[in-house]
Amino acid sequence: MRCAPARPEDLDAITAIHAACFGPKAWPRIDFENALYSETDQLTCIYRNGVICGFSQIRGDGDSAEILTFGVHPKRRDKGYGAALLCAAMTRAQAYGAAEIMLDVRQDNIPAISLYRRAGFTRIGKRKNYYKDLIDKRPVYTDAHVYKKELNLPLP
Repeated sequence: MRCAPARPEDLDAITAIHAACFGPKAWPRIDFENALYSETDQLTCIYRNGVICGFSQIRGDGDSAEILTFGVHPKRRDKGYGAALLCAAMTRAQAYGAAEIMLDVRQDNIPAISLYRRAGFTRIGKRKNYYKDLIDKRPVYTDAHVYKKELNLPLP
């Protein structure tokens, strides 16, 4: 497996992985295309034998960076892709001058929370009713947990 900055030819695969991970809440391709050419965003992909298995999008703002979205194809989960991709995203953020990185995660996304904690992230807050789902045509809200990691510390 290898991590590298995303390329224009990766956009369809990134969009498909995002759809596989987030279903009807998936972002459109244009969002990733804009990120690819943005001065503040960084798209990173993880490849195995030339095939994209996952991606991350981070945004930097001076000393701070934020993981905006992160996904590993469902068929590639629990194989170390997420940890490698997260490490690569943190390394890129640090290389661009960020001293910290933050993210929001659904409070019920236990696998992601476990990954972030293993990588040294600490929960610093909560966003009440941040995520909205429709269940039986009725809105159901889920809190987001806010996590942060200082990047001046050694990366995992």
